[in-house]
Amino acid sequence: MRALVKGAAGAALLLALAGCSGSPTGIGALETPARPGDKLDAGLGNVNVLPDSTRLLMEKEDRAFYVALADNFAKHGVCLVIVDLEADEASAGCGQVGPEPLELGVSGVKAKLIQDRYDASKELAAEWEQLHPNLLVWGL
Repeated sequence: MRALVKGAAGAALLLALAGCSGSPTGIGALETPARPGDKLDAGLGNVNVLPDSTRLLMEKEDRAFYVALADNFAKHGVCLVIVDLEADEASAGCGQVGPEPLELGVSGVKAKLIQDRYDASKELAAEWEQLHPNLLVWGL
């Protein structure tokens, strides 16, 4: 019985800690309700993400930055998608985002998908821009 009580207390603690961190992925943008601009254009079929999970983080200049769950989340985690709005082409990088960001570079632009409450001071000092709480960009 004592082990059961300890196990229940441990589970309650884990749930409380998970509640403090926000999203189970650590990416709060994935927890926001979908808006009309969140969907990727159907012509961008080379991006293997769950269509209903995409969230537009930011558009700047001729780029749009999205976060989404990979179509095989257990294996590939979350995806950072960069869309070149002029060429109507997308590039994606998928992986686990934790203490280290997920980074993707396309045509001289670099982006990092970061967890909520990530300390971006090192990147900001190196001239990266924080365009969204979950997005750092360099080269725009």
